[in-house]
Amino acid sequence: MDHGEKQLGMSLLEEMISTGLTPSDECYGAVMRTLSLAEDEDRVYSIFERMRNNVEFPSQSLALHIKEWFEGKKTEKWTGAFTSIHSSGHCRVCDTRLEGTDLTDEEFQLLHDSVLRRVIHGKDIFRSTTPKELKKFLDFIKDHHDYDVVVDGLNVAYTYGTKQKKYSRTLLKVVEHLAKQLGLRVLVLGRKHMKAGTSAHGAWRHSDMDTIESQADLFLTDDVSKDDPYLLSATLSCGPHARFISGDFMRDHKALLDQFVQQLFLKWLRGHQMKLLSLSYGAPIFSDVHTFDIVVQQTQNTWHFPYDNGEPRQGLEGPDKWLCVRRGN
Repeated sequence: MDHGEKQLGMSLLEEMISTGLTPSDECYGAVMRTLSLAEDEDRVYSIFERMRNNVEFPSQSLALHIKEWFEGKKTEKWTGAFTSIHSSGHCRVCDTRLEGTDLTDEEFQLLHDSVLRRVIHGKDIFRSTTPKELKKFLDFIKDHHDYDVVVDGLNVAYTYGTKQKKYSRTLLKVVEHLAKQLGLRVLVLGRKHMKAGTSAHGAWRHSDMDTIESQADLFLTDDVSKDDPYLLSATLSCGPHARFISGDFMRDHKALLDQFVQQLFLKWLRGHQMKLLSLSYGAPIFSDVHTFDIVVQQTQNTWHFPYDNGEPRQGLEGPDKWLCVRRGN
């Protein structure tokens, strides 16, 4: 392809991006096929940087184009391989340790402030709570912000307790594990009917809720309120070490944030959100938090691309398939 056609292709790509459109994989692939010379490399790398900045996952076919582009370079030898990443965060092909999920102090503060401003103090917050209840919660968090883990009480109770209708017993097993066995400071967020509707033998038992309150702090909202804004705010207010337990996908809250903060939010979620998977002989089994970030990553001699192979994913979870490209033999 001649210089004019290359310029046209890049101009069309840049115009799409400038108008807020996300180029399709076919568009990316077509542009990459035209940019095969050494002087075109910076333009291709700018595409990869965009993928990273926007947390875009190339399809399997585009990942193959990326692999072929690197392996077709005339000035350097690059080798690509499709792989996965160890739970330790190391690539199974080149053993590179991928970038972690920890935020810098400045990034964490920006995320904390943005969530409070957009999610807690935003104009839509009173669709999910009341001014009186919001003030009560903010006063509570101001005085109680030293928890290690915040538990979405209803989400946890319903995750595994629905079949037997033993909601309080499921929640109790989780709290006991966290507080007694692991020695963690625990906050449980829930709704008032969890206590108001208790009985001696029902789904919400008096004795279970009393034991939960003896091992953890409990903050209950009105039954019409939504828990998620409080869950996020409470966890962030407890500092960078705090984690939370919930199976919620948090899509709506991500959408309220600016684009850069959305990236921080996703990164923070991967390193701090745990989900209750099951109870094994009464002991809770949680999903692992990610030790590495799921974005395009570069080192001096490697590139790593998480790619979408078409398998269904839940919520905001990233893919678990990767393309590793490394310089040299």
